[in-house]
Amino acid sequence: MFRLRRKNYKMDIDGVGEVTVKEFSTSKGMRIIVHRDTSVTVTLRPGIAKNKVECFVRQHSAWIENAKKRCARRAENSPVPTSKRTVDPSELLRLRSSAKQYLPERVRFIAERFGFRYNTLKINRARTRWGSCTSRKNINLSCFLMRLPMHLVDFVILHELCHTVEMNHGTQFHALLNRVCGGHEKELNRQLRAFRID
Repeated sequence: MFRLRRKNYKMDIDGVGEVTVKEFSTSKGMRIIVHRDTSVTVTLRPGIAKNKVECFVRQHSAWIENAKKRCARRAENSPVPTSKRTVDPSELLRLRSSAKQYLPERVRFIAERFGFRYNTLKINRARTRWGSCTSRKNINLSCFLMRLPMHLVDFVILHELCHTVEMNHGTQFHALLNRVCGGHEKELNRQLRAFRID
């Protein structure tokens, strides 16, 4: 039986507004993108029912609203057009300040709770990944983590701490991460992939 490929379409969701839905055969799940003009796009693999898309968007409505407000503030403070990857300096300063105040103590607390040992922690401005861990057990975390819900910040921290034991993404690494996440690694990873702001 052949399944017809649904074209891109729009949905009007209460509490969120108009959402553009785009299907890509390479998508592994659903991802929400809040654009600079505050429009919202959901990318997903073909075949996901509309009611599931609507439910997914509703679950993240609070995050979407906050992301729209951030985009609106950046637009107000940046009258001159900027490149897609430019971040408003005042927001970057706020994110870095919040990250430096919150992340070191949080990493220390989580490491002690689960028995991990790490060497140093650095806060950077990386926009391509949330964090990394070197073979010397030096952890790097992006200040953009502060845009995420706190439970996902903890998930990223746990991910990098697990790399102090397993330096790859093999079965042992995922078994360890799943254990310290209470068996919710796949769900938390799915949630993390949903967050992105152009």
